[in-house]
Amino acid sequence: MCTTDYWSRKGFFALNVQAICDSNYEFLWMSCRAPGSSHDSTALACSDFGQKLNDPASPSIALMIREGLCVTANEAYWDSDVLAVLWPGGGGGDLWKDGYNFYQSSARVHFEQAFGQLVWRWGIFWKPRRMPFGKRPLVIHVAFPLHNLFRREDTMPLSMLEGSLTAHQAMHVKQGRG
Repeated sequence: MCTTDYWSRKGFFALNVQAICDSNYEFLWMSCRAPGSSHDSTALACSDFGQKLNDPASPSIALMIREGLCVTANEAYWDSDVLAVLWPGGGGGDLWKDGYNFYQSSARVHFEQAFGQLVWRWGIFWKPRRMPFGKRPLVIHVAFPLHNLFRREDTMPLSMLEGSLTAHQAMHVKQGRG
């Protein structure tokens, strides 16, 4: 492992986490194999799901194609039979392309919100970790299914997840959980 590979463009050490979620804000798949310096499309290509995307004979990919299903992704990824990305160049004023980009972006909002909920739910993601770097993927992998479990059994309304980091931390301290 070369530590410089994990130095992200944002100026800190990181892992490139790739994930897919549904409209209920639950994660269906995730991978955190790639170092933080990796481009998103490279991180996806190195994952098991990314390998399947390149194999139309894969049963799950064949099923997605047959059922007309796709995964929405941002412009960092490549377009394929099952990966829907934004129209390059923003549509350039073409009403059909602009309309596609609008609805495609709207579909991706669930992912951004789900990821935000995951980070807010687990205070461990609020600041840099003081743990061996090699243990971080395990912590990340555990957080995703736990997020899904709590989404299904959630007693904390989403409104409690809104607000500033300071307000959220104060809420946890007040409830004896922080």
